[in-house]
Amino acid sequence: MGKNGLANSSDNYPIYKKLSQVLRRLERDGLVHRTVYAVVPPKTEYSLTEYGQKLHEPIAMLCQWARSNEAVIDAIYAEKDKSTEK
Repeated sequence: MGKNGLANSSDNYPIYKKLSQVLRRLERDGLVHRTVYAVVPPKTEYSLTEYGQKLHEPIAMLCQWARSNEAVIDAIYAEKDKSTEK
């Protein structure tokens, strides 16, 4: 396993590609700062900007709401899944 928890194999290429796309979009949106190091193997670090750090509290609140309403959310998905099977 790599430091990030993903095995370093070509099987994970789509995961790395998508993660890279998301991180670059977050950088473009001003939520993360990207630092690239000219080393071998390549190294890139990401950190939250001040603007990105301001999202912590509202996202934490949303996560808490989702955990508190997990049963309701699961029931909604189950109902939707049943209706699409018909």
